[in-house]
Amino acid sequence: MLSQSAKILISGLKFIRLKDRVDFTHPKRSGKPLEPHFPSSKYTSHKTLIQNRNVISLSLIDNPTHKHVVYFHGGGYSLEATNLHFNLIKKFIDYSHATFTFVDYPLAPEANVDETISMALESYEHLLSNYPSDEFILMGDSAGGGLALALSLIIRDKKIKPNEKIILLSPWLDLGCNHPKISELASLDTILDVSSLRKIGDLYRASHEENDPIVSPSNGQFDGLGEIHIFVGTHEIFYYDCIELIDHHLNEDVKIKTYVYDEMPHDWLLLPIPESKQAILEIVEIINQ
Repeated sequence: MLSQSAKILISGLKFIRLKDRVDFTHPKRSGKPLEPHFPSSKYTSHKTLIQNRNVISLSLIDNPTHKHVVYFHGGGYSLEATNLHFNLIKKFIDYSHATFTFVDYPLAPEANVDETISMALESYEHLLSNYPSDEFILMGDSAGGGLALALSLIIRDKKIKPNEKIILLSPWLDLGCNHPKISELASLDTILDVSSLRKIGDLYRASHEENDPIVSPSNGQFDGLGEIHIFVGTHEIFYYDCIELIDHHLNEDVKIKTYVYDEMPHDWLLLPIPESKQAILEIVEIINQ
């Protein structure tokens, strides 16, 4: 059953028609490099420029672990990260004591998937070099989840030191949003509009085919990727893509687990509701296992 605060927040999202206000193809830009600012009395912060984009590693000063999460934010491959993303990262660090690295990857329409993957891969290789004893986990929400999974495929194929786990939060796994049941979910999703996603998806993929695993990683082969954990709500348009991923890879040596949250909207982990904290605590357990 939904918490009262979730009911109020979801009703508010419906009332303001948020998904009609988001313009992925003409995104606003802050005009400055993005970086989370956490108190230096409690956190360490190491910033590096990779292909002129910020890569920022954050950890607690006291009792950090060797778990290291590389985080890719959502936003339809076009919107900048927000304070909601940085607040989520802060919670994960506080609860897990892991290091989190925020990757401010190139965004569409100014950039396409080739530039984005190039920067993400170079960032990962940089982290491997600078944190050789750490155990790496790839994580992302929404489009960032799609990017995290696509990157893991490339890491495996290039035979680079692999990440141990992949944690995906409401991930965008099929760029074309082609699932036959997606229309059933369109009216339930208070955040995302299918036509808007398809427009920005075409710009992001550039010359790649829509079903290419580099942009639609659900079409890749998952053997050798390590554990995959997927968090998804039943009221988001990506729901069927997420829960059916296991069926698509039954013949592979793959460990996929889905965590389904009833009636949750897209990217609910970013929202200030009890269901978000519940999922965060589940994810902290996965990180520290």
